[in-house]
Amino acid sequence: MLYTALSRAGILAAGVGCLVMLIALRRYRLLIQGAFLTFTFIAIAAMVQPSHFDELVQSFTENVLYKGKRQQGLLGSRKTPWEETATVIKEHPWFGSGFGTSDMGRFAPGTQLSLSASEGGLYTREGGNREHGNSYLALAEYVGLLGLLPFVALLFLLLRMISRVLRWMRRTANPYHCAIPFAMVLLSGMVHAFFEDWMFAVGYYLCVFFWISAFWLVDLLPARAVSSVRVISNAHPQSKLPATSLASARS
Repeated sequence: MLYTALSRAGILAAGVGCLVMLIALRRYRLLIQGAFLTFTFIAIAAMVQPSHFDELVQSFTENVLYKGKRQQGLLGSRKTPWEETATVIKEHPWFGSGFGTSDMGRFAPGTQLSLSASEGGLYTREGGNREHGNSYLALAEYVGLLGLLPFVALLFLLLRMISRVLRWMRRTANPYHCAIPFAMVLLSGMVHAFFEDWMFAVGYYLCVFFWISAFWLVDLLPARAVSSVRVISNAHPQSKLPATSLASARS
């Protein structure tokens, strides 16, 4: 589905989520087997139908990797929106241009615009917003560096929840906890947001799904491990008791 949609950001985000999940669960063998089967399938396809495979590779390279802009490099389709957003941030560094508003530049109201398809396959209308190509840059443009502070704290809390789930996965190697898919969705979303500006686009379906998953994860986090306390006595100098048992014994 991601390949059909030509979404290289989605492919990268899904790949990062799957890779991190397998490493956290210590499923290295499964990871190696998956890579081996993938390369085997590619090799068989290249031997059985070499001409079709060459067309597939060329189509993937042109449409997915370079987005039809090979001469501009791998990130050619994102370079222009990033540069435009960085320019606006430099013009409004502290308080931004206003949440949900953008400096349209040549697309500002009053200019002559064409409603025909643009070079990237999108349509532009007068007074509309423009593409930023990065959710974090878009937020910095909207609220400025000062307004960015509470959002940075919010993203830090998200990363702390994800890391807590990853530590639990690493410690237990248990893939069946209900918090795992939410944590992986959030991790993939944070990677995907580097290439699309949806994370703080209020009303956009992906933004709604992402933040609902974040608030659900708060209630689904795995319990913290019970710390153990070393109890030294003459009879059992190396014995250990859980902290709860020690507290009840003292009471």
